[in-house]
Amino acid sequence: MAHLTIEAMVGIVDPARPEAATAIAEAHQAGMRVRMITGDHAVTATAIATQLGLGTTAH
Repeated sequence: MAHLTIEAMVGIVDPARPEAATAIAEAHQAGMRVRMITGDHAVTATAIATQLGLGTTAH
């Protein structure tokens, strides 16, 4: 069996568009329910939803 050593770790950040939070806030003010659909891990999705003002309740 080969012995491997991790030499580096890389993370990729794909932030929400700057106008997304504004669009979501305007939709909320208009009485719309906004939902986020994602394939991200629940922790990642919760962090993004919080940043965008969507709350943290998963459905």
